[in-house]
Amino acid sequence: ISHSIIINGILMMGLVLALRGFAGRTFLRYRWVVAGVLAAWLSHFLLDTLYADSTLAIFWPLSQATVSLPIPWLKTMPHVPPPFDSQIMRVFLFEALTFLPPLVVTAFLCKKVSVKSR
Repeated sequence: ISHSIIINGILMMGLVLALRGFAGRTFLRYRWVVAGVLAAWLSHFLLDTLYADSTLAIFWPLSQATVSLPIPWLKTMPHVPPPFDSQIMRVFLFEALTFLPPLVVTAFLCKKVSVKSR
């Protein structure tokens, strides 16, 4: 349920409507921030499909079909830390090596775009 696009779409629409109701005209000024938050929320589903030992029923309750786009070196944690044993540290290392480079590139590009727009 937590990874269903249908359920999360309803939650996102509720969030947008609530923000619009509370913020009024101010909401329009910050609509790109809200769009960025929603894009980050949606990207979570894609990132979770990349783990080799997980499948997601993202179309629940309309379909029980699952989605998995595994990257072999990405694994879910065998247990919740602590303790920070070698398995947990390996998971953190592989996640950092996989996700930090795109994050740095994105931050650099956003900074470059924001400087040009001034």
